[in-house]
Formats: sequence, structure tokens, C-alpha cells
Amino acid sequence: MQTRLVRHWRPRARLALLLSVALCLTVASCLLAACGVNNGSAASPVAGAGSPSATPAGGPGAAPSAAPSATPGGAAARDVTLTVGLFPWVPRLRQFETVIATAWEKRHPGIALEFVLWDCYSSDPPRDLDVFVFDAVFRDYFQKRGYLQPLAENELERPADVLPYALQAARAGGALRGIPQLGCASLLFYRRGDGALEAARDLGDVVAALGEGTYAGLKPPPGKGLLVDLSDPTADACLYVEAVVDTYGVYSADPPLPPDAGKIDPWAVDNVRALLNMASRRQARYVSDEQFRRAAWFGQGSGRAFIGYSESLALMGAASRSEVAFKLMPMSQRANVPLFYVDLIGVNRALGAGPERALAVELANLMASKDVLVEAMGPWRGAGSPQYLFPVRRSVFRALEQRFPLYGKLYDLVERVSPRPYLLGAESRRWLTTMGGKIKRAIFATP
Repeated sequence: MQTRLVRHWRPRARLALLLSVALCLTVASCLLAACGVNNGSAASPVAGAGSPSATPAGGPGAAPSAAPSATPGGAAARDVTLTVGLFPWVPRLRQFETVIATAWEKRHPGIALEFVLWDCYSSDPPRDLDVFVFDAVFRDYFQKRGYLQPLAENELERPADVLPYALQAARAGGALRGIPQLGCASLLFYRRGDGALEAARDLGDVVAALGEGTYAGLKPPPGKGLLVDLSDPTADACLYVEAVVDTYGVYSADPPLPPDAGKIDPWAVDNVRALLNMASRRQARYVSDEQFRRAAWFGQGSGRAFIGYSESLALMGAASRSEVAFKLMPMSQRANVPLFYVDLIGVNRALGAGPERALAVELANLMASKDVLVEAMGPWRGAGSPQYLFPVRRSVFRALEQRFPLYGKLYDLVERVSPRPYLLGAESRRWLTTMGGKIKRAIFATP
């Protein structure tokens, strides 16, 4: 299979390695030539299939095949490698890589995929990252910086299957800025039969049900308190914006963002601090080496409620999932606006308009297709549960619901609340970087 997985590589490191290999090959070639050795003989220093520095067939430096296959735009399947960055914050990233690579191999066996671990929350997409999945909160920022290849409406396959809020997130400036792949929202998980939380309609109702200061340790006792992660400044800033939008009931694709600590809205901070008060400071600050540790604790019986995303269900265990209920987490006592995150698949503008662009667009659509997502999100290699990630295609919901009824409940939630896409405007990166820590300090400050 024409696929390589590279983890924790950065563009400069890759460039340095390539330059080093090229220099070594050049020196070796000169030495061999001086010794009278033919560069095309078996003694050639050019890396072979068994060499650590070998490139995959069809990858950079590979010779064209005798009968190259056709590719979009009339290009041949020669030395082409598409570099791909998937959204890393999923329960089973390797499942996505394997399913996508297998599906791509069936279409283009001579064109390699190289998966690179890249995180949109930590860095901008490098020029050599051809296809990448990013949170739409960075859509306008990436567009402004020239990272996103504009796509025509007809380049999105089966658009009628995509939920409206995800399409809204993809469209900007008269073009599509990405192919919608996944969604998510802040959910309040509780156990069936909890009448007070079932009846809760706003933040005040949730506070009244759970109470404040019910525990002080890292893990809440069974049936008491809230599990919530407030350890990350970026996530805290995003929760703050949710609280602002809910408090004032006004949605905007480019919301006003406080430029400094003195402009932070005190009502919104109080609402986020209410989550802290329903938990414990130690628990809320806890940074786990496992992404879904709190979901696992809730599945094991800790706490009365848990705030997280839909994929948390994958780590709760089958017994707990059979008892769990969920709803959108209200962040105010006023008009709640259903903000949903959207993950878009972007095509790097650095590709230009050549044949590689057509391949990248095809790959982006494949990564967001029903067949790939159903397999990438379903059970895999001994894991009997799906990943419970939030689709943005109706057909994916319907296919998964047939085997996993919770997907039907997730789809009912979407249909009931009419989501709005979570967007932060063209200054999202700068604002999250400069204000995330300040907002976190405001949340944890003693009022």
C-alpha cells in the first residue's frame, strides 16, 4: 500500500532530512564515478526498497511506471505523493488513516499518501501539507493568510446530504473553503432517570440540580458533582465565547472578541465559572495523559454529570452507554444559541491549479464520503463500539444508527436544535493565543 505515516515531523525537519539525503547521494555518486562504477549498476547508492531512506513507489524520486494510470486533470500517476494531516483529537486516529489509505489505494494504486501528525490548534498548515483537516474556527484566519484553496460549489460531492450548518461553515467569500467532514458540540451527559437534569433547560437549572462544592478531590464520588475539563486555555476561551453568545442570544460568524483582560465580559466568565463550582478546582485543572480520561471515569460511575463531546461515548463502556442520556450544555440562563463546531478538509493553496490540485480535491471528498466515514467511525480491530464522532452527512447518521441507536439520538438532537456553525473570524489564531490564558485566569480567579 502506497502509504507512509510520519509523526511529529515539522517542515524544517523534513527539509533538512531531504537535503542531507541529497548531499549524501551526490557525494556517493561522485565517489563511485571516480572508481569507475556505473551509477545505474547494482552497486548504485540510490536507495532501494529495503533501504531506510527508500521512498514509496510513486513517491518523490520514483521512476514513472511503464504504463502510468490516468489521474484527474490528465496527469499521469508518476512521482506524486499527497501529504495529509487528519484531525488528531479522535479516539482512534489510526483507524481513520488505515480506512482512508485503503480506499485511496483502490482508486490510485500508484499515488502515495503520507500522513503527518498536524494540529490546527497549535500551528498553521505548512506549504507541503497538501490536504488537512481543521476546525472551522480558523476558517477566516486561514483564508486571510492564503492557506486555503478556493473550491467551486460543484467540487463538493453530494452537497444535499450535508447538514446546513456544516455547509454554512464551509462557505465564505463566494467559494467553499473546505469539505465538511465532522461536527461536535458541548454536551451535558447524565444518567437516565435523573429527573432534575432531564428537566434542566438552562444553566441555572443545571446548577440547581448538581449543586456547588459537592467534592474537592480529583474524582467525584458516584452520583455527585460534575466532571469537566477547564485545563486548556484555548478550550476555556471557546467556552467563554459560547457563554457570551448564549447570554446575549446573538449569533455572529465574526463575533466581537475582547482585545484585553479589561474587556472580558464578567457575566460570561461567571457562567463558565459556574462549571468550575459544580466540579472541583483540582479536577477542572487536571491535565491527563489520556484524552478521554474524564469520560472513562464517568463511565465507571464517578460524578453525576459530565461535559464533553459525542466521541466521549466511545470511552464510557457498553454498560454505561446503555444508561446515558445527553443534551446540549446550556451556557446561560437566557437564550441558548446552539453552536456546533465543524471540521473542514482544506486543500492547500500552495498546490496551485495543477493536476495535484484535482487529486487533492478528490481525496478530500473521499475522506468526507459516506462509505469512508462509516468505516472510519465504526468498530475496528477488537473495539466493539464506534468512535461516536459527530457526522455532518445525513447518510452517515442513518447508516450508523442501524447498528448503534445512540446515533439516532445524536441525529435527533441536530434536527431539534437547528445548529449554527462555531466561527471566530479572521483574528481567531491571534485572539486565542493572546486571550486564552487571560480568560482561564479570570475563570479560576476567586470572585
